[in-house]
Amino acid sequence: MFKKVLLCTDLSPPSELLLQAVETLKKVGLEEVLLVHAVFQAHNPVLEAEIMAKRTLRMQSQKETLENKGFKVTTEMPLGIPAPTLTETAEKHAVDAIIVGSHGKGIFKKAALGSVSTEILHRTSKPILLVRVELNKEDRMQQSFEELFSAPLFCTDFSDTSSAAFSYLEKVVETLQCPVTLMHVQDRSISETYYLQRLEDINRAIINELTPLKEKLLSLGAPEVKLEVPFGSPKELILEKVRSKKHSVVIMGSQGKGFMQELLLGSVSYSVVRKSLIPVLLIPPSQA
Repeated sequence: MFKKVLLCTDLSPPSELLLQAVETLKKVGLEEVLLVHAVFQAHNPVLEAEIMAKRTLRMQSQKETLENKGFKVTTEMPLGIPAPTLTETAEKHAVDAIIVGSHGKGIFKKAALGSVSTEILHRTSKPILLVRVELNKEDRMQQSFEELFSAPLFCTDFSDTSSAAFSYLEKVVETLQCPVTLMHVQDRSISETYYLQRLEDINRAIINELTPLKEKLLSLGAPEVKLEVPFGSPKELILEKVRSKKHSVVIMGSQGKGFMQELLLGSVSYSVVRKSLIPVLLIPPSQA
């Protein structure tokens, strides 16, 4: 699925969790990791040298951790504003995807979704795996991603972008033979009265569209494929599924120009990324 990824690290303790998430991708073909830490200049030669020395040691430690897991690892510490620097580095090295974390410390600082993560979502045209990384009060990792694709939740609106995202799900299922939930939310905001009058007919039509996807996944080795067609707010119902703790990752297509045109308008993909407690793999339109 992904042979080479760019892993964004801020070298903080929570970023160590990203290394665990990367390890799970080895099962679906990952071979090479470009480990990148974007560096702001301190404008103080003495302080800058001290900071760089510490960061270099942490970078080497993370590199060795990944190498011990069997990956080919290259490191870079480019100078510049993090988000544009990271996305430019991804393009320069032609990686297949970007992995980025969000938490309350370091360069990923700001509420549930860090400002750097948000900017990368704006800028990149590559698939991006966003992982919530946090520590508890005892400075221990709150999540475990040993089985990232053990129970994917695939959300579709039947768009071309969703079709592109489905091709990635096919590769996951073919390799790991995991159970899957396919979900399409009937959006209440489109026309509630119209939907309520024809809800049964619309449900039947949507199930008919989801059934070929289900049959394809079963043919690839999925032991179980559930179909869910709830009625209501897409972002709220998807997040409700996430909170059920029955799924290991959300896979869905993004929408709009570039990567997330509707970011400031509260798009479904942005809302899911911002609030999801489990990893989210977003596939952009250009991957169709």
